[in-house]
Amino acid sequence: MLPFVEANMNLFHLNASTMADLRTRDQACGYAAFRDDYLVFPPSGILPTPPSEDAPGCDLWDSVYNAVTLFNPCFE
Repeated sequence: MLPFVEANMNLFHLNASTMADLRTRDQACGYAAFRDDYLVFPPSGILPTPPSEDAPGCDLWDSVYNAVTLFNPCFE
């Protein structure tokens, strides 16, 4: 989620504190390490199960959606 948001900041317009929170949670939840280790070419091996968004604080999708609609109710 984080790379997509960073690549499309012209659409999301999230503030610095929200982006800092997303970056921290991206690291803490293991998404960054998973991208670095397994979403590479050539593949590093069999793709394991990615980190779960069910862990507390790891549902970045809903966090981004809620933040975007808070700043821009017309985003939906």
